Amino acid sequence: MAGTPELWFRRTYKLPPTDPRFLDATAADILTELYAYHYDDLRREGRVEDEIEDEGFDLDDVLRDTEDDSQWETVDDDRPHPDRR
Repeated sequence: MAGTPELWFRRTYKLPPTDPRFLDATAADILTELYAYHYDDLRREGRVEDEIEDEGFDLDDVLRDTEDDSQWETVDDDRPHPDRR
């Protein structure tokens, strides 16, 4: 891929730089689209399996980790997140 994710997004959807759909898209929105297309292209070319299974994944272990309140930090910041308007 040449260029930036933003350029890819605009080129893929044929958007000028002043289009509100481009201006309102967050960096996360653009990257999500880029990777969705990227992995779909790989799958269509037969270069990646449709499903990938992680043999070492343990859902119970992940759920246990999320129940441990000692790993979470309380944040008292009322400022809006920069990606949300």
